[in-house]
Amino acid sequence: MIPRISQSLQIFLFFLVNACVFTIAGCMHNSQDNSSVNNISNVYNLIKSDYVRPITDQTLTQNAVRGMLEGLDSNSTYLDEKNYEFLKQLSDGKYAGIGIEVMPVEIGLKIITLQKNSPALSAGLMLNDIIISANHQNFKNTPPAERVQLLRGPANTTVEIQLLRNNTEHPLTIMVQRKIIPTDSVKYKLYPDNIGYIKITFFEKNTAELVKHAVDSLQQNEKLSGLILDLRNNPGGLLESAADVSDLFLDYKNMLNNHLIVSNINRQGKVMYYARKDDQDIIHQLPMIVLINHNSASSAEIVAAALHDHHRALLLGTKSFGKGSVQKLIPLGNNNGAVKITTGYYYTPSGKLIDKIGIYPDITIINPNAQLSTAQKWIREKKHENFTH
Repeated sequence: MIPRISQSLQIFLFFLVNACVFTIAGCMHNSQDNSSVNNISNVYNLIKSDYVRPITDQTLTQNAVRGMLEGLDSNSTYLDEKNYEFLKQLSDGKYAGIGIEVMPVEIGLKIITLQKNSPALSAGLMLNDIIISANHQNFKNTPPAERVQLLRGPANTTVEIQLLRNNTEHPLTIMVQRKIIPTDSVKYKLYPDNIGYIKITFFEKNTAELVKHAVDSLQQNEKLSGLILDLRNNPGGLLESAADVSDLFLDYKNMLNNHLIVSNINRQGKVMYYARKDDQDIIHQLPMIVLINHNSASSAEIVAAALHDHHRALLLGTKSFGKGSVQKLIPLGNNNGAVKITTGYYYTPSGKLIDKIGIYPDITIINPNAQLSTAQKWIREKKHENFTH
């Protein structure tokens, strides 16, 4: 007996048919369209009748949606309800994770900071441990941003970690329960000679406000001689946040004629983000240098490019990641999660495409410690000048 297609699959097929109708030139129903939909129906029936164990219609529908999206590009995907909630938490400045900061190495992630009272600390993870897998996915051939994502997830779920420790012969396996970790997307400190340092780890809703607070705190007692903005290992975040952070350091009257921060070009046309006419550079044209590396992506690249193209900052480090595509997050409703779909590409103020190309620094230095020391040295040499790169 051939199983009947359930209501949820019928709805899915209905929308698929209509998608075909509205996206194919001429909006015509032809035999090829019908054949494609029939293939899905036939595969559904085969799974229902012959697969080794029963599969729910919800699972089949989610897998079908996920397959359609992930077949488009590496950034389009389906998020179930748990992962959708996690993504919203991250954008709001909190996420469920294990409470560590890491540095990418060839075989995994090296722990460089353990937060107080974090799940990682409670589970026995230590500084300089190298995490080589999470939930049985090996990190060696996994991009650094994806390695970090595997450690995160919904609160109160468990991640199985394998790690290498200096005094152990074989990898250790440790189970860590994820918890809500308040994020601190902006950190700052003052170096000798009044050189300010601000590190942005992720672009959240309030990042620009936090950066402004950091600048105010750094020059509370004495004027800065210059500023280092560290965007290394920053995977991106909210586009609007990146535009707002860029705007903090751009003086409208000193910008290129287009006054553009970033443009998003999609099938509907262009979405342009401009500097505000009444805004002034909050550090008043003091020397500024931006640190980037191969893990600086998306919104981090937008900020680096905007400050560089408008001759506001020097870029130092290594070529950035090259993630310049725009994703739109669309909730599906009824606790069905959301789809994340690529809708456009970012272009710099000078009109250059970021995606799969990246941003090249003015000064290339590979060693992270040398990057920071060179940045400080450069600002000391420039501190008596009003800087326009």
